[in-house]
Amino acid sequence: MAQGELQLTEPYRRIFEKFLLAYYLHLDSWDGGKYRKSMDECLAWLLEPGDTETLAYLQYEYLRGRDPDFIPYVAGALALGDEARARELLWSRYGAQAERGIRAARARGGY
Repeated sequence: MAQGELQLTEPYRRIFEKFLLAYYLHLDSWDGGKYRKSMDECLAWLLEPGDTETLAYLQYEYLRGRDPDFIPYVAGALALGDEARARELLWSRYGAQAERGIRAARARGGY
């Protein structure tokens, strides 16, 4: 590990992965005029019982996505590569959870 490099351990890695995927899902909800889903709503699709009791989640909860450096920090800490590769990897891990949320949102006309 290089000096200054962050080593993510569980549950940080898992929670950070969910943050990043939720961010991508939020971006994908853009309908040309507005975002149809907030990052919080997208994250709710991915969280499991106990996830909100972690220090990693507390970081998100405290910042509430207001810090523009938070998602770049998360992406850098995960070091998953470019966005396309990161999306593919995260979808392979959490896509089933996300898909349930997307289907429900679409049924209500909101994604």
